[in-house]
Amino acid sequence: MTFFKTAFFLTFVVRSASTYAESSLPDFSQFPVSKEEMLKGKPAPIKLSSYEGAKTYKTKLKEGAKEGPNFAGHYTIVSFGCGTQCQDNWLIDAKTGQILNRFSSTVGIKQQIDSALLIINPPDANLKKAYEEHPDQPLLGEMETIYKVLKNGKLKVVHKDKWVNVIKSLP
Repeated sequence: MTFFKTAFFLTFVVRSASTYAESSLPDFSQFPVSKEEMLKGKPAPIKLSSYEGAKTYKTKLKEGAKEGPNFAGHYTIVSFGCGTQCQDNWLIDAKTGQILNRFSSTVGIKQQIDSALLIINPPDANLKKAYEEHPDQPLLGEMETIYKVLKNGKLKVVHKDKWVNVIKSLP
């Protein structure tokens, strides 16, 4: 009888841990942006000299910055391809035109205008299916999903995990 109680307990603990891990992933609603933070009016012209190497991507950055904020109230993330499974992402303060950060991603990013949360290499149902069909793919098996929050103009990591662990939260 003790064996069955132990087996039941271990099964319960393992399932609970897995459910907790999936439900404890950061969510956009946990990092809201106030209405006061939203840009009112046109975005400032981009200042290419504010970040080293930006002049190399002048056209893409200027065009992207003109689109206006798409993240955390008054920030614009401009993304473009840099090769197979590679995106170059630039964080611009639309109020000042300053480029604050540059980062790369493998399968994209997710962000919202009303949230300070940024998800790099977010879970994706189509990629999950591809991974399940070909789990030996080195790219997806080694990739990380990184959750960052923008605070005072800086991106801070709040959670990261292997992508294959995060996709378990998908249906």
